[in-house]
Amino acid sequence: MKGGPTRRAAAALPAGVVPRQEYGQSFLMTREILERSCEYADLGREDTVLEIGAGIGNLTELLALRAGRVFAIEIDRQFAPILARLQARFGNLEVLCGNALELSFPAFDKAVANLPYKAALPLILKLLDHDFAVAVLVVQQRLARRLAARPGQEGYSRISVTVQRLARLRLLETIKPHHFSPPPTVDSAMLKISKSRPRFAIPSEDEFRLLLDFLFVRREWPAGEALRHLGRQAEVRRIAAGLPAALARRKVCQVSPEEFGLIASRIHQAGLAIPAVPDELKRKAQKHF
Repeated sequence: MKGGPTRRAAAALPAGVVPRQEYGQSFLMTREILERSCEYADLGREDTVLEIGAGIGNLTELLALRAGRVFAIEIDRQFAPILARLQARFGNLEVLCGNALELSFPAFDKAVANLPYKAALPLILKLLDHDFAVAVLVVQQRLARRLAARPGQEGYSRISVTVQRLARLRLLETIKPHHFSPPPTVDSAMLKISKSRPRFAIPSEDEFRLLLDFLFVRREWPAGEALRHLGRQAEVRRIAAGLPAALARRKVCQVSPEEFGLIASRIHQAGLAIPAVPDELKRKAQKHF
C-alpha cells in the first residue's frame, strides 16, 4: 500500500458548510486522490456507480464525468442545494436523500465513496449483500487493515473472515489527515473490494456469524479447545476429534476462512446450537488486537 502525495493543505470547504460530528463527516478534499479513486475503479460509460455520502459533491462530479449513471446518497440536508445544482448539470446523476443504512440500494456495478467513519463497517457489509464488480472506498486505516488481514496477522478477526468469504481485498493507499476537512485524528486508507462468488459454502449465515463471534472471543486459544466450550460435551468432543489435528491445535486467530467454513459445517451436521456472545464481551476481546 503506497503512501499519499506530498503534504499540502486541503482545499477549503464551501462557504456555510458545517461538518456534523454525529455523521462522522470528514471530507476528502485533495482532487488528485479523488481522481485516483475513480481510476482504481476503472470507470467507463457502461458503468452504473453508487456513491455513499456525497457531501459537498467533489467526488460526485468526477463520477458523473466518467460513468454512464451515478446514484449519490446523502443523509445531510445541508448539502441538498449543492447536489441539486450538480444534478441539474449532469443528466446521468440521481441524488438519493436519506440514510444509506435504511435506503434500498439501486442496482449498481461499482461503488466509489469516502464512507462516513461511524457507519463504514455496516455500510460495507450492506454493500456485500448486493451484486457488483468493484468498490473503491476510503475508510479508517485500522478498519481497512482489519478487513484485509490474513490468518495470524494483526487485526485478523471475525470481520476479516466474513468479508473475505465474499470478496477479494486490496489496500491501495494510505491517506494522511491533512487531505481532509476537518482532518480526522487517524490515518485513512483507500480500499479496493472486488466482489466474487463465495469462496466456500456455509450452512447458515446466522450460524456462521454466531460461530465466528464465539471463537474470536477466544482468539488465542487452540481451535479444538475453544470448541469444547460449546457444551454437550460428547458431541463437541466428536467434532473436535474429527477435525484435522493441525487445525485443532492452531490458534483461532490462525484459522483460515475456509477452515472456519469446515468447522461450521461439522457443527451444523451435529445439530449443535451456538450461543450468542454478548456485545460487551466482543468489544472487550476486540480491544486486544
